[in-house]
Amino acid sequence: MREADDPYVQHLVSVFNEVVEPFRITFSKVPFQSFMLKLSSFIMQRMESEISKKSFTALGALQLDKVNSLLLFYLNKFTGDKILI
Repeated sequence: MREADDPYVQHLVSVFNEVVEPFRITFSKVPFQSFMLKLSSFIMQRMESEISKKSFTALGALQLDKVNSLLLFYLNKFTGDKILI
């Protein structure tokens, strides 16, 4: 998995899996994908809102871009690659 090289993303994915797993087990595939798409969209909108309030160094911006890319990659696995950047 691509996020294995980033401890922050690895932890985030681990916690996210714990939260999402009961829904994955309960829902069938299509409703779960729909739920995940809505949840993913909400997460990305909140991140965008919070990030726009901050300023970053060049190195910080590169790290943020890396984390965002890994997070999108991870979330797209649940939504069937329906999240657009």
